Amino acid sequence: MTFGGNVREGKPTEMQPLINQMIGFDYETFVNTTVYSQETSQMLGAATDANRRKIFAKLLNLDRFTRAWEVSKAKMKELVEIQEKNIQTMELFKTKMEMLNEEVAQHEEYAAAFDKNQKARLEQAQKDLAAIPKKKRIKAIKRQYANLVAQYDETKAEALAGNAPNLLADLRIAQRKKQELEESLVKQPDKCPTCGRKYTKSQREAFEKDVMDHIKGYDEEIADKQRRYDEAKEVVDTIEPIRSQMTQAGMDIDRIERSNEQIDKDTENALKAIKGIEAQKNTHHELAAKAREAIVMMQKDYDNAKADHDITRDIINDWDFVSWLYSPKGAPTYIIENSFEYIQNQANYYLMILTGGSFEIKLESEREIKGGKKKEEIHLRIYHNGKEMRYNNASDGQRQRINIALLFAINALCRSQGNLDFLLLDEVLDLSLDETGQERVLALLREISREVGTIFVISHKKGIADNFDSVLNIVHENGVSKVI
Repeated sequence: MTFGGNVREGKPTEMQPLINQMIGFDYETFVNTTVYSQETSQMLGAATDANRRKIFAKLLNLDRFTRAWEVSKAKMKELVEIQEKNIQTMELFKTKMEMLNEEVAQHEEYAAAFDKNQKARLEQAQKDLAAIPKKKRIKAIKRQYANLVAQYDETKAEALAGNAPNLLADLRIAQRKKQELEESLVKQPDKCPTCGRKYTKSQREAFEKDVMDHIKGYDEEIADKQRRYDEAKEVVDTIEPIRSQMTQAGMDIDRIERSNEQIDKDTENALKAIKGIEAQKNTHHELAAKAREAIVMMQKDYDNAKADHDITRDIINDWDFVSWLYSPKGAPTYIIENSFEYIQNQANYYLMILTGGSFEIKLESEREIKGGKKKEEIHLRIYHNGKEMRYNNASDGQRQRINIALLFAINALCRSQGNLDFLLLDEVLDLSLDETGQERVLALLREISREVGTIFVISHKKGIADNFDSVLNIVHENGVSKVI
């Protein structure tokens, strides 16, 4: 093929892009908008409103939007799946953060209870420490004990020196002898207490005097011994209080020492208890802090997931618009509805040539609701001499002219959008057209030939070839078609 002044050769798949670039349309669009057969020409008018829309979509090559719509729906499905995963991830992070927040609250509750209990136990331990009595001073008592020991030893030595027991024995002997003398004097006053001879008066008087002298001597001895004994006994009597005081002081020292030892132990135990309570670590604070750190990290993960979610949401919104744009309700509907006026005006212009202005059409887009669903349709209204009529009530020739006008109008729309300069009519003129109808179709072809570079007509009717500049006669012989 020749393109841009150069001859190009290649496989169909390689040449197709060049063909598309040359004509401004892809091949399917080119066929749909430039090649019309008898079947195609009859479809538009006779079709139902719903099928007419499909025919328009096919002629305008709107199937490309269907393919794009399928791609966009697949992309939307993929994005929705991604978004569902994003939402699941966010929900997972959210659930984990809620669990961590509950964990923080629980640890804080435990930590507060631990601190309260520790404070109470510490206060009680400090009270117990304060309640321990102070150690008693023992130095003064020990000094007193030492003094008592010295005094006791000194007094004991003095008592030993005074020999109170011997003095008491001597005193008792002297008292007994005195008593014996006194008793002998009373019992035997007339006899000598020594020899037993009876005294004379003078002897008796002398005896009594002698006894009295002895008694007096004993009295003096007893008085001396009593004095000495009293002095010695006084020393002995002093020892016992000293010994008692010394014993009591020793017992006090022992009691105080044991008490002070117990106080030392109690104080040591109380201090250990306080130190132990203070040393107890409240791990719940640390666990709560770790949970908060985990929440911060989880929040970052959640924020990242939410950012992905928001980005995906925006992409979904974009693709949702793209999907709507490519959907039957989007660009195809827009193209069809915005093409109505052009197609309608162009078709009525062609009908002016084909019918002398007796026919006019009007295209309307309607929505038919069935089962709650909306359905796009194209309604064709036909007016004959100003009065609306049904398509099926028109004659075959009238319907043929209406169909040709619609087809040529669509072709004109396509030509306005691209570089089409070719139109092929396959046996379209062989339909139910009378001589006048055929002449008017040929007049229309001459009219649009100013805009279309080449019009190629295939026909079996005789006489039609005389209306064209170039004619190719094709015959079929022996199963082979050839140009003659």
